[in-house]
Amino acid sequence: MNRRNFIAQSSALALSPPLIGMKQGDDIPGLVGWEWMGMPADIPGLEVMSTGKTRNGTKGPKGEGVYTATMYPGPKKNLVFNAATCWWADALSEPPGYVRPKVYTEPKGVDARAQRITSNIFDRIKQSPHAQ
Repeated sequence: MNRRNFIAQSSALALSPPLIGMKQGDDIPGLVGWEWMGMPADIPGLEVMSTGKTRNGTKGPKGEGVYTATMYPGPKKNLVFNAATCWWADALSEPPGYVRPKVYTEPKGVDARAQRITSNIFDRIKQSPHAQ
């Protein structure tokens, strides 16, 4: 079972070159927090960037879930990114005085791969028709 790791899918890799040797199925440990988004709606153009099993601390099947990070075109020619985790920002920066959260599990901190994915998402947003 996935232990709250962000597992790269092919669309995440397309957004992220170069990813320091990351390939489909590789993961970023601790990136999916205790609050996550599940299966996505059926949206035309939706790309699954990462998906995997997770647990919320409740024992038994009620504690199991699936997170799914997605990107899709919005209704006004915009681009929507859903990281599917409340801990995405933890992988981007650690300002002075920052106290890392610890709920059921613990994020691992700044990760160059998550920073690259984020940078490439912003680049893609800037290139979207709505940004022109």
